[in-house]
Amino acid sequence: MLIVAILILAATTVVLLINLQNANKNKQNDNIVSFKYEYGSFSEGDYLFNIETKDNEVTFTASGENGVKLNIQKQLSKEELQKLSKIINENNIRNWDNFNGTNNSIMDGYSFDLHIVYEDGATVNAHGYHTYPRNYEKGHQALSDYLLSIK
Repeated sequence: MLIVAILILAATTVVLLINLQNANKNKQNDNIVSFKYEYGSFSEGDYLFNIETKDNEVTFTASGENGVKLNIQKQLSKEELQKLSKIINENNIRNWDNFNGTNNSIMDGYSFDLHIVYEDGATVNAHGYHTYPRNYEKGHQALSDYLLSIK
């Protein structure tokens, strides 16, 4: 009976260790090192946002083209950068990774480019020209609202 109890305890310990190892492997790093998001169209203007982390400083730049009046450069706090990570996670924007869609039948369509680099080397890269990944509208609105609120 004692041997059976020891075997059950050992098996349970092994299962718990495996689950813990898998949980750590699947845990994503939310520390953004670089973020670039561009969207718009020729007729409605283009929005360009860039965030770079270097030497513990986070630099945010926002600019516009084709009639969009936007020209901001400032330092972001770690809290502001964490809020961006939260928006990305809550809107499943990481799932856009590797999206690359183009609709060549439209000559003046809307396009977007997204590039994110995380501290652990993970990346998210997505591009669309009048085609969008799943959940794009909701994720784009959340990103755009936040990025345009930074003054």
